[in-house]
Amino acid sequence: MPPVAQELIDDLPGSRLLATAIIVVIAIAAYLIAAMAGRRYVRRMVDKGSDRAARAETLWTVLRRFFLLIVTVTAVMFVFTTWKWSLAPFLGVGTVLAAALGFGAQD
Repeated sequence: MPPVAQELIDDLPGSRLLATAIIVVIAIAAYLIAAMAGRRYVRRMVDKGSDRAARAETLWTVLRRFFLLIVTVTAVMFVFTTWKWSLAPFLGVGTVLAAALGFGAQD
């Protein structure tokens, strides 16, 4: 998008709020579509009576949670970018907290 058009859009009242709402709707839709597709695949395996059905259900639970994490992190990063917030302080705090938890878990 040309910079002039971007400036015009940024000047509109509520444009960031609208962009945030669109990002959230797209993230929810992406998660729901992936969840339905995965659930349908696992259900087909269970209906066939495959011996791998129990493993597929367990694996799908893990993959669904992982996909939810990826979609959530991506959506949050897009929202931060939309509001022109810097991610650096949050990444720094996250790094320090992860290190503290890592050292605390050694005991």
